[in-house]
Amino acid sequence: MKEINFEEAFFSLKPLENNCKAVVLSRMIFQPRITTLPAMITRGYHPFRNIVLTLLLAVCAQPLLHAQSIRWELQDSLVITYVPGFPATASFSSIDCSDSLNCIATGAVGNVYSLIHTTTDGGKHWKTVILDSAEISPVVKVALRLKTIKFLTPTTALIITDSGAVLRTSDAGITWNRIETGTKSNLEALSVFDPAHIAVMGYQKTVIISSDSGKTWKILPSPSDSASSQWGVGGIALTSPKSMALTLGYGDTSGIYLNEDISKPWPNPQPFISTHRLFFLNKQDGWAVGRKAFGPAHNAYDIIRRTYDGGKTWETVVNDSIYPAYGLTVIKFLDDQHGVAIGFFGKVLLTHDGGKTWKPNSIVAPKTNFIEFAYPTKNHIWIATVFGQIFHGTISETSDVRSENSNQTTAAIIPNPADKRAVLLLDPSEQELHSISGQYFVSIHKGDTIQTLPLTIVQ
Repeated sequence: MKEINFEEAFFSLKPLENNCKAVVLSRMIFQPRITTLPAMITRGYHPFRNIVLTLLLAVCAQPLLHAQSIRWELQDSLVITYVPGFPATASFSSIDCSDSLNCIATGAVGNVYSLIHTTTDGGKHWKTVILDSAEISPVVKVALRLKTIKFLTPTTALIITDSGAVLRTSDAGITWNRIETGTKSNLEALSVFDPAHIAVMGYQKTVIISSDSGKTWKILPSPSDSASSQWGVGGIALTSPKSMALTLGYGDTSGIYLNEDISKPWPNPQPFISTHRLFFLNKQDGWAVGRKAFGPAHNAYDIIRRTYDGGKTWETVVNDSIYPAYGLTVIKFLDDQHGVAIGFFGKVLLTHDGGKTWKPNSIVAPKTNFIEFAYPTKNHIWIATVFGQIFHGTISETSDVRSENSNQTTAAIIPNPADKRAVLLLDPSEQELHSISGQYFVSIHKGDTIQTLPLTIVQ
């Protein structure tokens, strides 16, 4: 076996997206519009010998050897037929679960009636426990649009609303009490640090906090700098009982505010474009998701960023157009390894390696759009849609994400024929190129064994 001499060719090794590695080669002579790899690589063949071209050896290993996938099941499709005067489809705005059996979904019917829908058997049976805000004590003759719900304990949960009120249950959703918070703002984002400490953000730069599990509330002074005047509800994360992160603004004018002591004035913001929704696993480790628009059809890149230092610095881990390409809206982590991000029109991304890789597991249905999701265990996810549907996802590990012929190793030149640039895709990552009687082969190292195979040209 004669090895190709790449002494002059290999000059850098650098990472690519999707856990690929790239070996950048130069001084490779290509014959335009040829269809065999030996002719493409043979030195001196091309008449323009001094042309310096680039070949990227993109070595893409499959890192998800124990990847996770979601099997979706439609558990409920709620159409209310006993509302006086008209039948109407429910529209869910949020869902949360205390465990794999007990879940509560919130929303409205016909933009008039408040809706609370529950299950205690993992979704086999769902029951509407509230269909009108007049059923909530104390009775206030103001319609409530129910927003995000969050369990604090297995029996205690909170729901934020569009009129500044918070609904609270202490019996796992059987009965609810209305609590006035001191504001009439439309509340939009909810963050729970622990069962006692909660923070909520709403329009008009409203920030309220509770330190007694939502029984009483305090309004915090909002940021007063000039940047915060470009107001758009973003995200909120209570990173400790005394520290908080906020995102305010819209588009290119948005920023993130980091306050180590919420009893003191807000510091000036840092620029924070395209990723408004926040989730912090602890005081240091956080995530943000959003969208960056492109094209005339209002498509958007999916953006995921993460921080290891409490939001002071951020790195982008996903910046891609993943179908359907309209961006991401919410991200949650169960622990430091298992996380889920959702977007518009049924998009669900799943990670089980701390966000290094994200696998699409979207819901495919004619009408599917949602705002929130519940992720109580690493094996279960619930989604309630704006069309009155409730989906349950069973998350299972697969032995190998490479479908069809999982033991087959592949290699390809893309594009072919190559003009000035080509990509050699190999799977898995440890490889060598060899020439045997004029035919080029790749040797794949798998543990203590070596597999040698010819390269396949992709037309």
